[in-house]
Amino acid sequence: MGYYVIESTAISSITIPKNVSSSDYSGSYNGALANCKSLTEVVFESGMTKIPDYICAIGAYTSYITKVVIPESVKEIGDYAFYKCDNMTIYGCKNSYAESYAITESIPFVSVAIAKNASADDVLKKMQKIHYIPRTAYTVTAPRSWCAWMTAPCSFYGLMTMGISQTSTRHPGGR
Repeated sequence: MGYYVIESTAISSITIPKNVSSSDYSGSYNGALANCKSLTEVVFESGMTKIPDYICAIGAYTSYITKVVIPESVKEIGDYAFYKCDNMTIYGCKNSYAESYAITESIPFVSVAIAKNASADDVLKKMQKIHYIPRTAYTVTAPRSWCAWMTAPCSFYGLMTMGISQTSTRHPGGR
């Protein structure tokens, strides 16, 4: 695929066929899906094994991509594939490469059961029914008896029932 393939179109969702193996990019890291302000959902077709380098990279623009569906068949994600896609959530199978990638890159992940022959529409319909809690950091100031070995407040990612304060934790680094 070339770069800026759907630039300035009204496309809001796109399925990338499993036979797409590369994506060109401009000098400022803009890939095939760059500068499409209406694009919010990207689905990679089941059977794809590697997501191409730079395919969703948005070097000089703002990314509007919020949902990326990665099938279990994907075993590699190329360099800068999601560069500056700061508001996206990856949807994929539990214990998959997609989940490992999401954890490594600090990208929110939602586990969904994706049938092997599911169409993009089937997956997107399922995603609309999912409610998830964004990755959040909670800071708790606990009595010394709770964390006797600590000299500062406890901080951790995840859910907490007795959180005292909540702060946003978007990954500061590029992807």
